[in-house]
Amino acid sequence: MATRSQHKLTDAKIRSLIQKRHTGKRSDGNGLFLNVTDNKNASWVVRYSFAKKQRDIGIGSYTMLSAKEARERCVQIKIMLCVVLLIRKRKRIKIKASLTLPKLLSIKSRDQN
Repeated sequence: MATRSQHKLTDAKIRSLIQKRHTGKRSDGNGLFLNVTDNKNASWVVRYSFAKKQRDIGIGSYTMLSAKEARERCVQIKIMLCVVLLIRKRKRIKIKASLTLPKLLSIKSRDQN
C-alpha cells in the first residue's frame, strides 16, 4: 500500500500556483496554509482553534520562508499554544492580553541565541 505524504505542497507546486495566480488558501497539512494573492504574492498562515474560535496567524511570506521552514515554525507555534493551554488549565490563571503569540515567539528566539 502506498503511503501518502502529510505535506501537500512542494516548492515546484508553490511556484506554479504563484505564477499562474491561483488565488486562495492552499493547505499543506497540520494547520499550515499558503495564502496566494492575485499580485503574485504568497504568505504562510497557521490556523488553530482557541476558546472555541478559529484563528489564523501569519508567519511570513513564501519569499522569506521555505516550505520546510514554515512547517517547522508551524510546529513551534502549535507547541507554544499547547503550553499556554496547560498553564491556563493547571494554574487557572488568565494569560495577560499583552502576552501575545508573536511575543512568545520572540522570547523563544532570543533564548536560542
